[in-house]
Amino acid sequence: MNIKHRGSGQSNGWKSVRHFPAIFVVMSAVLLLACSAEQQLPVGASLSISPQTRTLTISDRSNAEGNCLINPDYYIDWPIVLALTDSAGNPVGHQNVQVYLDFAANTYAGYPVMALYDDRRGNSNGVVDEFELVSDIDDQIVTVKTDVYGGDRPLLLRVNISCPFTGEVFAFVDGVSASSTIDIVADTDATLEGKYVEGGL
Repeated sequence: MNIKHRGSGQSNGWKSVRHFPAIFVVMSAVLLLACSAEQQLPVGASLSISPQTRTLTISDRSNAEGNCLINPDYYIDWPIVLALTDSAGNPVGHQNVQVYLDFAANTYAGYPVMALYDDRRGNSNGVVDEFELVSDIDDQIVTVKTDVYGGDRPLLLRVNISCPFTGEVFAFVDGVSASSTIDIVADTDATLEGKYVEGGL
């Protein structure tokens, strides 16, 4: 705001004095403190991804040359849950966590056999919708915020199960990290197809 004062003893001329209300300064300082405090985790904080491992056995679909052809329509959707806690196991909420996914369109130059979806940014119906994709070729590494009360954050993982591979979900925040391994295993015994093993917490 510009306020003009008439100069005393002067026949002409106004001088402009710029005043910054104190409330603006205080509010700016509070916002800066809030932003910096958001990522300051308590000592001993830990991050986990549940489940830690997932293994699925599929039939060996290799051709005579030993090559496995990917069918884009052959996939499975799995939920994963990030959880941030302090040293006593209490939830730490309202923290930004970055999530990196192997073999996704934004991390891998070949066919993306894994994709990450954020149902919370969509319709929160618990299943994958295409507009909820957050790991497309032009996407940055996804950043999600832990629940303010529960300290957790669910995501949906789509895994192509045409061919065997091992991939990883990796999450990190302020020097604390966690990972979850996805293992798709081929077996020549077709009766084992669909055998699923989920790792513990």
